[in-house]
Amino acid sequence: MEIITKGTSIEDLKENLIFESKEDLKEVLSMIAIKKKFQYRVPKSDKKRFMARCIDEKCEWYLSVRVYKNTTMYKVCTYKNVHTCSLEFSNPDHRQASSHLISKYIQNMLGDPKVEYKTNQVISDVKRVLGVTVNYQKAWRAMQNARDEVLGPASDSYGLLPSYCHVLKKNNPGSVTKIMKDSENRFKFLFVAYGVSIEGWKHCRPVIVVDGTFLKAKHGGILFVACAKDGNNGIFPLAFGVGESENNEAWEWFFTSLKEVIGGREELYIVSNRHLSIANAIKRVYPEAHHGICMHHLKENLIKRYMVAGLHDLFFKAAKAYRHSEFEK
Repeated sequence: MEIITKGTSIEDLKENLIFESKEDLKEVLSMIAIKKKFQYRVPKSDKKRFMARCIDEKCEWYLSVRVYKNTTMYKVCTYKNVHTCSLEFSNPDHRQASSHLISKYIQNMLGDPKVEYKTNQVISDVKRVLGVTVNYQKAWRAMQNARDEVLGPASDSYGLLPSYCHVLKKNNPGSVTKIMKDSENRFKFLFVAYGVSIEGWKHCRPVIVVDGTFLKAKHGGILFVACAKDGNNGIFPLAFGVGESENNEAWEWFFTSLKEVIGGREELYIVSNRHLSIANAIKRVYPEAHHGICMHHLKENLIKRYMVAGLHDLFFKAAKAYRHSEFEK
């Protein structure tokens, strides 16, 4: 009797083959079904046996597998490898092409962190290699499963943040990092400001621009960013943070952490969108600062609310009028 170990690829099944687990058997069987362009259903599956039949109820193809003696291995007892159907039930979206199976075939694509492997590429590669068309959702799930296998679960990365912050500060002298946890010792907020940014702020204009954007990772969250403008009108990053959402607590914590690092400045201006939580946090943490609204965000809001021809040009003429006489025109 031949024992098939995990990850072994075979052309077909035969009686008396032994698999180390039921999952190994199902993975091999699914791959055979995809390559030979047929689909199967599972009328029986429990701790002691596994049965599979062709999706065509009139077809004689049949597989019966049982637990081997008193082990956790499974033995192929009966295998009738004859299709009396026309295999016309094989459609482009193969039912055996699960996201779990597909993830096994794309794991090697995720080995290089410099290469971004996208969901649309998964769809293309599965079509090219396996001849199966999968929808975007299934390809996305396969990508997530593959990443968990190669890089570890996304939730585990939060536990690595203290080590990451330690190495960051060791290699970037003067940098400041802060991590806040909730009452259940779970991640809540992160704040990072590089030493060169803290030092460079002294030579920037007294203008800070802040914003938040959604993180597209598995657990979501918000990326908070604070930037300034240097002497060459270039964007100068000051600090960034991560939180659960754009709320009063998150923005106040971010601004408090920022002020602890860079302090205040005379005639300081903070520019943002019209998010109320940002305005509330500025009043509490930077009450002496002037708060301005970003022209781009304000323009987008005006266009959405007032569908008036020429509004775009009129708005920017008013926004860029630096004298009262120019504004009145």
